[in-house]
Amino acid sequence: MSSMHYSSLAVAATGLSSPYTIPSTGSLAQQVFTLNTSGVSVDGTNNPVCWQGGTVCTGGAPANKQFGWYANLVGTSEQAIFNPVYFQGALLVDSTVPSPSNYTPTSCNAVPDTGFTYAISVANGGIFPSAFPSYGTTVDPIAAGVQTNATGSVYVVKTVEGTTNLIYQTVSGTPSAQQVNIPPNTKSKRLTWVERR
Repeated sequence: MSSMHYSSLAVAATGLSSPYTIPSTGSLAQQVFTLNTSGVSVDGTNNPVCWQGGTVCTGGAPANKQFGWYANLVGTSEQAIFNPVYFQGALLVDSTVPSPSNYTPTSCNAVPDTGFTYAISVANGGIFPSAFPSYGTTVDPIAAGVQTNATGSVYVVKTVEGTTNLIYQTVSGTPSAQQVNIPPNTKSKRLTWVERR
């Protein structure tokens, strides 16, 4: 009812000063991606985010002063240039690794672009255990991504058997699919309600 809208709202206790930019070091939790020895999967970590004002982390640094997470991609000149897809708490995105600089399209030794399909947690940028259960001959339980050479955004399809598959097209134009194992969303329900008049 006041003519001074929002005048009583306080600035959150972030510890940041104007213009409220997040410093690049120390304010974000790092997830580390490394190319597996197989060369076809990317292993990831599952470090917690010590959220500003939270109580998850105790003791030493960063002592609950982080504002999110980040991860560096592993491939030479690897980039995420396609739109990511959000699915059940996961960020699903295809990356591209450009072909070597000495490659020319008219060469008889064509070396096309490659790339990885990532499935990482939106909450902390970490991995889902055994996220890619049917990739290759052995399951990599800490894979954050696998080499699919996919282009564009993934399309998620759930089968009648209950499995989730990512449908995509490779850089050579071949349609393909990859099973992905993402835990189901947690469901919440209203405990009570109050009618306001």
